[in-house]
Amino acid sequence: MLRKPRASSLPGKILASPAQLLRDLLWTVNSPSLIVEPDPTGTRRTLTSEEVDVSHLVNFFATGPPRKVGYYFERLVLYWLVHIRHVDLIAHTLQIHSHKKTVGEIDYLFRDEQGATVHLEAAVKFYLHQSEHSIDGSHFIGPNVRDTFERKMQRIYEHQLPLSIEYFPEVDIRAAIVKGRIFYEGDRTNAVELPPRMSASHLKGGIARVGMIDSIDCADLVRYQIRRKPWWLSDSLAHPEEDSLLTGKQLSSYIAEHFCELETPVLVSRLHLQYNQYAEHDRFFVIPDRWPLQA
Repeated sequence: MLRKPRASSLPGKILASPAQLLRDLLWTVNSPSLIVEPDPTGTRRTLTSEEVDVSHLVNFFATGPPRKVGYYFERLVLYWLVHIRHVDLIAHTLQIHSHKKTVGEIDYLFRDEQGATVHLEAAVKFYLHQSEHSIDGSHFIGPNVRDTFERKMQRIYEHQLPLSIEYFPEVDIRAAIVKGRIFYEGDRTNAVELPPRMSASHLKGGIARVGMIDSIDCADLVRYQIRRKPWWLSDSLAHPEEDSLLTGKQLSSYIAEHFCELETPVLVSRLHLQYNQYAEHDRFFVIPDRWPLQA
């Protein structure tokens, strides 16, 4: 019998399984780019599970993955650079100081396989498209409404990458790796004008307003999972007996309880039973009916 977890009782941190870490590493490398970006650094090469020493990967995260999705993603990129590609790492999360003040941070500075010195910035972002609302002129708004796609692009290309021009002029290549997903309401996924730098081949998800949640699919072979941070990257897989699996009715109850206490969007995966396990079919954010106005 499935149990309905209380919004306040779901674990604050979930231990990483080897399979989860491997799926997330593969997703980090192989998933479509969120941005249109030349590839002088080899970031578009693919990675197979056979190339990964899973026990080594587990040891790399022995103290637990970072709680924040972005920090977790950055650690996965670091693992890929150092332990898969074996680049010559010069610096990681290097703070840049000027006149006793911190002016910025460089994510990765390394010499690649061809000997070129590379400054790489990395980010994973999730934005909800809002056709009727905008934040600072952007219709692509993060779960934290102060974050927009355009603001992030400005930060990367006008602040972070130029840091090495002044402080490391010997750098040969400056580039960004940005992965993530854009979430849309209804059938707007192919009818939206994209902002500059956003790739048309980005991953997509859906949006459900709280007022729509009672119409959620309650079919016998459909289950749902609340996506807890930092597990927002790869598609979910679950054994049929996992406590985290919810029926449609249980999800509705959880959502109602959550929004009685909080206004933060909730990321949900919809899973279908396939070959004796539940596999992610799609995912969506559940948001308050007036979001982002009251956020």
